[in-house]
Amino acid sequence: MDWPWTLAPQPSWLTMRPAHRGGVATEAMMNPQVPFGEDILSRISYIQTHDDGLARLNSAIVDGLNKLAARAARRANLSAADITEIVLVGNTVMHHIVLNISPIHIGTPLLPWQLTTP
Repeated sequence: MDWPWTLAPQPSWLTMRPAHRGGVATEAMMNPQVPFGEDILSRISYIQTHDDGLARLNSAIVDGLNKLAARAARRANLSAADITEIVLVGNTVMHHIVLNISPIHIGTPLLPWQLTTP
């Protein structure tokens, strides 16, 4: 099954295109990470200041994506177990969080002397 997903900083949505049936099922929800920060920089800050920050953000988005997948699958008369692959699209911070990789270095500005090589 082809499942393109967009992980946006605010609304999260998906469009499901079942390969063997045709048709499209679309579902949307507010990004479940919003309680941890309105934008990606505040989410990076949350991760930096909370020991369980990355785990909580990862869990929120994975749980949200699972809910969207289940709703879209029902709409397409499928089971979520029928999903064999997905394509996730989002910014670098969102990719890091959904893969449970810390994005804290993405939000750290480089100073001019850090850009030079010896």
